[in-house]
Amino acid sequence: MAKVRAGAGALRRSSIESGGFLVALALMLAAAIRLRLAPTGSLLRAMGQSVGAVACAPLVDARGEARARLVRRSILRAARVSPLRSDCLPQALAAATLCRWLMVPVALHLGVRRETKGQVLRPLEAHAWVTAGPVAVTGGDGFESFVAVACFLSHRRPESKFRKS
Repeated sequence: MAKVRAGAGALRRSSIESGGFLVALALMLAAAIRLRLAPTGSLLRAMGQSVGAVACAPLVDARGEARARLVRRSILRAARVSPLRSDCLPQALAAATLCRWLMVPVALHLGVRRETKGQVLRPLEAHAWVTAGPVAVTGGDGFESFVAVACFLSHRRPESKFRKS
């Protein structure tokens, strides 16, 4: 009986993983197209409230952390097969959108590469990454290698007007 339950759990996880992959791929393709057609600033404003040049990670509970890890796996899989632009910015936009749909609070960061002492001046390198609590949803090395120049906190879902009795 335990094997049947374990098998059902694995099947459910694989269907959730597959669904997450398909949604992530669709969101990444939409983000790549929108980045070509719309100003980047308007896309970022839709991601949440700008809090300035800070680096932060919103607190999440265990359920939110598990969902953020699912989004991370889905985005990584989708980025490998996307026929359109799949660098850090479309990944971050798609991840922030998917996390918002799953009610996981996230911070979307934009940053520039840190300069090391004695290094020759080179072209500016930019990066986008998303965090949810301890989970680096996209752009894993963002905090270590880049200085945040902008941060957008995900919108919170409006409170219901009706209380549960």
